[in-house]
Amino acid sequence: MVSTGSFQFSTPDRREFLRSGIRYALLAGFAALGAALAARRGGTPNANDCVQIPLCRDCALFANCRLPRAVEAKTVPRHS
Repeated sequence: MVSTGSFQFSTPDRREFLRSGIRYALLAGFAALGAALAARRGGTPNANDCVQIPLCRDCALFANCRLPRAVEAKTVPRHS
């Protein structure tokens, strides 16, 4: 410990420095993983997201939707 007046500063040893570095690297890795999973989830609606609009083509999520009803609507030709 280094004492300067009334303040005391502890000098970190090598082990504590490495432990802190690993801790923050893991924290950053978990944050990046969470962000990647959240971004991946964004464009693929599931059954809970379906708003049950009578026509799938009128839905805002239609382009990325993989629900059976939307897939069928994409394969059937549109009537003019």
